[in-house]
Amino acid sequence: MKRVLYDGRFEITLREVLFSIIIIAVFVGVGSLVSEKITSYIDENNQSVEQALKINNDAALFEYAMRTNAGDAFVSGTLAAVDTVSMPDIEGNYAGIAVDTERYTRHTREVRHEKDGKVWYTEEEYWIWDLIDSEEINCNKIKFLEHEFEYGQIGFPAKEYLTTIKCGYHLRNKYYVNEVSYNGVIRTKLKDNTITKTNLMSGLSVEEAVNRSLSNTDIVSVIFWMVWICFTAFVTYMFFVGENKWIED
Repeated sequence: MKRVLYDGRFEITLREVLFSIIIIAVFVGVGSLVSEKITSYIDENNQSVEQALKINNDAALFEYAMRTNAGDAFVSGTLAAVDTVSMPDIEGNYAGIAVDTERYTRHTREVRHEKDGKVWYTEEEYWIWDLIDSEEINCNKIKFLEHEFEYGQIGFPAKEYLTTIKCGYHLRNKYYVNEVSYNGVIRTKLKDNTITKTNLMSGLSVEEAVNRSLSNTDIVSVIFWMVWICFTAFVTYMFFVGENKWIED
């Protein structure tokens, strides 16, 4: 164990101080390289966002841009299911439906009690809804600005809760759905008469989607260095309080 002085402080040798300086120097150097990589990546992303083609709900321009390999683009439009899906227990047709089957199940747990220095345990009963099965169905084809794609080429927003239906003793089904259509923006690459796989940013305009895709380099850099300095300080502290007999060898 590291020797502790009379006032509770650890004994720190000159060699440990020198090694700690080396550790800090190494971490600062590595941090600088990582920070530079992060800044470079953010700058490249921001440049790509700013130079990307902006298409505002224009099907003809969308088709032309795909055919001529226009590259990075922000495109606004309506994403809709070509074919729809349904389930017997709920009304309506949807782009996608997910159902979770849950059972109301009895559980027990030990509860710790303490009084007047005595400790004892009792068993407590509680009931919760446990997930026992899940099912999901989705349309096969989707349409965006009059162009058809396979399902999944443009991701719909997350399914939203619709309803809960009792389906047996201590059983229930919870339904989540995608509506047939959504307005929004996709960020993608237009090439070879198609698009790269992407997700719909629902409810946004092109300008809003562009602003959301830009990153503030200064803020990211400050956050990184705050975390990195704290990590460096922790490693240095652990070096001081640890066994360092190898330094004296």
